[in-house]
Amino acid sequence: MTRFGNRQTWLTLAIAAPLYMGATTLAIAADDQQFQSEVEIRLMEMENRFRTVTGQYEEAMYRLTQMSRTLENTLGDVEFRLQQLEQGKISGPIPLTEGSQAAADEPQAEPIPTTEPASVQALPAALLVDGEVEPAADVVVTPETHPEQYLEGDTPEEQFRAAFFLVRRGELDKAIQAYRAFITLHPDHPYRANAVYWLGRSHAAQGNYTEAARILIDAYDKHADSDKGAEILLHLGVSLEKLGQNEEACSAFGELDRRFPNVNSAVKEGKVDGQKKAGCT
Repeated sequence: MTRFGNRQTWLTLAIAAPLYMGATTLAIAADDQQFQSEVEIRLMEMENRFRTVTGQYEEAMYRLTQMSRTLENTLGDVEFRLQQLEQGKISGPIPLTEGSQAAADEPQAEPIPTTEPASVQALPAALLVDGEVEPAADVVVTPETHPEQYLEGDTPEEQFRAAFFLVRRGELDKAIQAYRAFITLHPDHPYRANAVYWLGRSHAAQGNYTEAARILIDAYDKHADSDKGAEILLHLGVSLEKLGQNEEACSAFGELDRRFPNVNSAVKEGKVDGQKKAGCT
């Protein structure tokens, strides 16, 4: 009996073991299938998120490209306008090209100055002092003493943009006042180098090359390492040549060559033209 009983036990085990192993294998397979399904679902979710991010990136790059084109068109218009004013060929507002007019209708991001403000604040005829209106003649009002009176906009960026469009419209007297006020009110703002540069250019456009040269010399002394350094030197040289100070003009052009060897084509052409006019060797 003992031997038979042992045999039965082994037979039972021999039959049950494969069944148990098979059931275990099926359970593991089921778990693997569930895990694989979860992984596939997560991969699909990640792929959808990736497509969304890719779409947002492509849209952002497109908008950046459009803003860059708008900036090039706008600055090109202003540059052309100032050059024409300096040469005495035209007067009045800057004529817009077809491309720049279309670009002006597009919303823009800071710091690109491409959306013209509805109006620029004119100087008040009287000032409010201690709750009473006093004649402006009784108070010396300048962009340096009352800069807020010469600026339009609540933020430095808005104020800079308003001054920029005064230049674009050919309102150089108001532009000069606005830039002087901006420099006074925001001496440490990143736009200061741009403001000083356009201030000098505005004086040059009026034919006041002495003041333009003075401003640009100071601008280069303080902002030589800014993104306007090369353009400041270029127009300093141009202003000095207009004043008949050809030797000093050639020094400015030479400094431009040495310090900024990789300038854009517009600056390079302006430098070559200035060197010819000044008789630089």
